[in-house]
Amino acid sequence: MFAKLQIVATYGYISSIVHEIGGDEVEISTLASSDSDPHFITPKPSFIAKLRDSDLLIKNGAELEDGWLLPLQKRAGNSKIIIGSSGYLNLAKKVTLIDVPENGISRRDGDVHAHGNPHFHLSPENIELISKAILNKLIELDQNNQKKYLKNFEIFSKKWSNFIEKLKIDLKPFKGWKVISYHRVYDYFLRYFNIELVETIEPIAGIPPSMSDISNLENRAKNLGINLILTDYYHNINSAEYLSKKIAVPYKVVPHDVKIDPNFSEDIFKLYEKIANAFKN
Repeated sequence: MFAKLQIVATYGYISSIVHEIGGDEVEISTLASSDSDPHFITPKPSFIAKLRDSDLLIKNGAELEDGWLLPLQKRAGNSKIIIGSSGYLNLAKKVTLIDVPENGISRRDGDVHAHGNPHFHLSPENIELISKAILNKLIELDQNNQKKYLKNFEIFSKKWSNFIEKLKIDLKPFKGWKVISYHRVYDYFLRYFNIELVETIEPIAGIPPSMSDISNLENRAKNLGINLILTDYYHNINSAEYLSKKIAVPYKVVPHDVKIDPNFSEDIFKLYEKIANAFKN
């Protein structure tokens, strides 16, 4: 009997996909909570212990973890999971990012990511690429369970494809809708389903809006035909609520990540459903 692969995932959506493919052959630890700002995770001593004992670290990448993960890796002292090792997987390297700055970035651009928008897990197409990358890595590290991983992947892939086809039908009535979002976290999702992100509440990425910013946005939004305002769990909802009242457009607070519990009662499917329900309900 072989020991289970010990896997650390930086975010819940990664753990959800690993669970779908790895099944009972893997043990998964998730570092970030689903209601935290993914850019700024508060490190805990328990993170170091998890990283020290892991066989595989899977990160989102695209600079999303740059402010907190690397020091933890160094303190863990686990050569298996350093950059370039077999136990290290950067998912951003497996997808094509949007919103890549054309002329470089500076401090006045705020929290703009040089390699592009890091919230790529909210593109259904990217989930297919991510799951394939995870499958390949699991097989590389644990060839004894290759057949199980392949079978689980086939089941997940078919289930995901059917799920997205249904979601396309459900969201077809909202094609062409115009949306304001607090942050560009839902940009991939909106683009895929042909919904337009017109404005963001934050004037510059990572910079909270002032009352002047909100007032200016209010004036612009009145002539844009906005249908919905989206905001996430980790930003203050006051600005979205205020703007909603001023322009008479509903706002919805939706998750950006999968909430992980020991039984995996939440998963990547439910995350997408909750975002879609912002339009349907």
